[in-house]
Amino acid sequence: MPNSNSRAIGKYEKYFRNVYTSLFATIMALIFARLYFSSVISLFAEVDWYLLKFHDKLIFNLLGLSIVLFATLMIFYYFDNLDLLNKKAYLEEKTPRPLIAKGEYLVGFAINILFASPILYSPIHYFMVSIGAPSPWLSRILAILAMALMRLIQLGSLRVKWQDEIDHPLFVEKPMFKSSGDIDSFKPFHLFTKPIIYVILYSLCYAVASKYVIAIIFSIYLTVTSLWDSLVVIIFIPIAIFFSLRLLSMFRRRHRLIRKLNALKRQKYATVKYHGSKYLSSLFHFLKLEIEITTASGEKYNCRVVTSGRVNAPMYFSTDKYYTEHGFHLRGGGLLSHMGSSPFVAVVDISKWGGNSNPTNLILGFRRQRDLAFPDKEGKKALIVNPTPTSCFSLYGTVANTIDTGENMGEYTIYTATGIYNTIVRNEDKEKY
Repeated sequence: MPNSNSRAIGKYEKYFRNVYTSLFATIMALIFARLYFSSVISLFAEVDWYLLKFHDKLIFNLLGLSIVLFATLMIFYYFDNLDLLNKKAYLEEKTPRPLIAKGEYLVGFAINILFASPILYSPIHYFMVSIGAPSPWLSRILAILAMALMRLIQLGSLRVKWQDEIDHPLFVEKPMFKSSGDIDSFKPFHLFTKPIIYVILYSLCYAVASKYVIAIIFSIYLTVTSLWDSLVVIIFIPIAIFFSLRLLSMFRRRHRLIRKLNALKRQKYATVKYHGSKYLSSLFHFLKLEIEITTASGEKYNCRVVTSGRVNAPMYFSTDKYYTEHGFHLRGGGLLSHMGSSPFVAVVDISKWGGNSNPTNLILGFRRQRDLAFPDKEGKKALIVNPTPTSCFSLYGTVANTIDTGENMGEYTIYTATGIYNTIVRNEDKEKY
């Protein structure tokens, strides 16, 4: 039977672990932030600083600040995901709370804030000097605010990822090495052994970045600014044409939806009211477009229009959320495979490779989660996907099924532009005859 001392140690074990990982991450961030910024400063010394224009100094200091912030962010990201005992505790909670509301994470957050100024002060101060605000106290306050914002966003993202594993096992992160993500095989001593390997790998990355990558970034910038007129024609005009064509394509697809809905009004099938941005919402998911449709027979549709932002970005739908997938996919084609010891080979259809667990054959990428917030009004809930991506899936546990227009998701129904038009016309014609 455990004594009172062992019970006390067990009770505070999660605090000990979080203090340890937070201190390790913070000290490592402090060391490498200073190393990276020293590399940037050494490049500054090689440039005739006094001959540079104001915007050149501003961009140089902004690049230096960005490099330090990215290096710091990657360190904290690793240590947030290191302690799988924390993840196990979260997955086992009946009503999981935000991580920052837990005492052990709050202690770790306080440690991060305590070291915010030593980690971020120098790059922020250099940047503030370049814009004419050389106040040390302001730079220290901004360092604390930047650290607080970064850590709050990271902890929030970590909770969202863990919650997704509860709600949608299909999206469980698949680590490169099985031991890195296997909760059951994770032991407390991994908190000591794994960071050592990470420090070694991170040091190698720093050695390469400090000697080559940072210098290449600054060299590219100087080359671009010295050949500005020529590069505008060679690079930026084709890029501008590409994005203009993409913008026109998205607008054209959204115009098709508006045209279909206006046809309902013109043909006396329904009245239509728009709330939000009709066209810009086809490009930006944060710009909402809500539509109220009232048919001639009195039926109401409470519509929300969503977009992936890119036609070739697959979308997944659950009862209350939707996900947009970005990354590299094996879209189609075939691979030759030997049939055992036989001299013959068979062609494997890549499009079927991922099955229901990875229907798009995502090789490398990420998924962005967004809430489905329908307006609080009477009527059937309808989700209009426009512009329509190349593929859409409904989520049921660990299975993703291909969907088409008219898919019933329980709380709402999914339509395309043509689908919502045909549904209303068909129903209204039935009412007439």
